[in-house]
Amino acid sequence: MIAKNLAATPLRHCLILLLLLLPMVACNTTPDETCTGSEVPETVLLVREPAGPLPVNRPVTVKARTKDAKCGVSHIELVAVELPPNNQGQTFANVLVRADAPPFAQTTFTAEQTFVPTQRGDYLIKVKGYNLVGNWQESASIRFTAQ
Repeated sequence: MIAKNLAATPLRHCLILLLLLLPMVACNTTPDETCTGSEVPETVLLVREPAGPLPVNRPVTVKARTKDAKCGVSHIELVAVELPPNNQGQTFANVLVRADAPPFAQTTFTAEQTFVPTQRGDYLIKVKGYNLVGNWQESASIRFTAQ
């Protein structure tokens, strides 16, 4: 009886390993071989414009998704298109706030990026999603006021 159970153990281990690997093979998320280099990824914001003003110095989370089934996704950039003037009256535009990349080769990547409005005023932000050949698409912009 003990010998019979010991012989079945390796078979059980192989079966468990096969069941664990099956979803990884079935859900392959790596780019396919048909990338021509002219593809543009699809990039969308997954958050809405706030209904009212946001507090200064409080983090704002911006969620976005980029997809490119043929070439794969490289990274997503959070860009401040318009910022309020600083204390010296200088204005800045198209400032890269942060960039996030997927941890491994993927055709779809969703990023949660944090932005902290540090002064009162109007802000306009957007995201840019890049594929692995360097092509990109901008999302729609979101405007909000920080008070």
